[in-house]
Amino acid sequence: MSSVVLSRACALGFAFAIAFLALAAVVPAAKAAPNPIDPAAMTVSVVLDKSSYLSGDTASARAIVYRTPAPGNYTYVWRVRNLFFQLLNTTTTAGAVFNYPIALAYTGTLRFEATVDDGQGTVVAGQQSATVAQAYMSLTLDRGDYNPGDTISAFYGVSSHVIMNPAYSYAVTDTNTVVVFSGTTNATFFSFATPNPSSRSYTFRVTATDRGNSTQALATINQATGFVLGMSFDRASYAGPVPHDPRRDRERRPRRVRERIEHRRERVPDGPGGSDGERVLVHGGRGLPRLRDRPQRLVPRPPGRRDRALEAARRRLRAVRR
Repeated sequence: MSSVVLSRACALGFAFAIAFLALAAVVPAAKAAPNPIDPAAMTVSVVLDKSSYLSGDTASARAIVYRTPAPGNYTYVWRVRNLFFQLLNTTTTAGAVFNYPIALAYTGTLRFEATVDDGQGTVVAGQQSATVAQAYMSLTLDRGDYNPGDTISAFYGVSSHVIMNPAYSYAVTDTNTVVVFSGTTNATFFSFATPNPSSRSYTFRVTATDRGNSTQALATINQATGFVLGMSFDRASYAGPVPHDPRRDRERRPRRVRERIEHRRERVPDGPGGSDGERVLVHGGRGLPRLRDRPQRLVPRPPGRRDRALEAARRRLRAVRR
């Protein structure tokens, strides 16, 4: 019994050894064989020149390819489908940029698909969608809210290759959807004077029509509530403060005709037995020393009545002596 078990164990070990050697021989061969680029290493993105188109426009699509480790020589196949994936166009000679003229009668969704082949067995695809409309119409009001009695002006316009010369019809409805103002015009604006009292809101609806084709736009405006505070300025801008310049102050001062002179008189004796004299202190303008700090000079006292009488007697005496 033991010899039989031993022989089976030897046979099993020999089989494992052969399997291990065979696996070791296969792995280096697998590493040496070159593998093609994994599809995940190559991607394509489709970019459109617009997010929406008009019927009659020419759509432009660009395929941007990302590939590692290096770019390759690509071939492109473009397909255009509608919303229900029905094929509308197939192009194989466009390259990375594809231009597609949209029919005047087409409206809805367009899907642009790009399939890219690098020539080495890797093929990837990308897609992008856009909407197509017969016309686009804009409608704007000249204010955000209104007070009863205000006049509201509406401005509108149409972009289309189908509606080229439109005639406009308009209607204004109140909160209860009752038409309070309507009419037709060839102009691109109209005005509506709100009554007083007025509805809490009004809806403006404009329809453009040309040769059986039509499009419309609407806008709603609400009555102002609460208080409205306005503010205005006397000018659009103001100059900043001018730095102080002492030289500019001196230039603005008028030229002085004469300096201000201040006098302070004091009676002081001229000396023993002499007459009283008068000391006059002269003071100039600003920036000069103070009055008490200025030098003093002696000024003779003007002659009085007694001095004049004595002087006249002396003159008569001299005349008599002559």
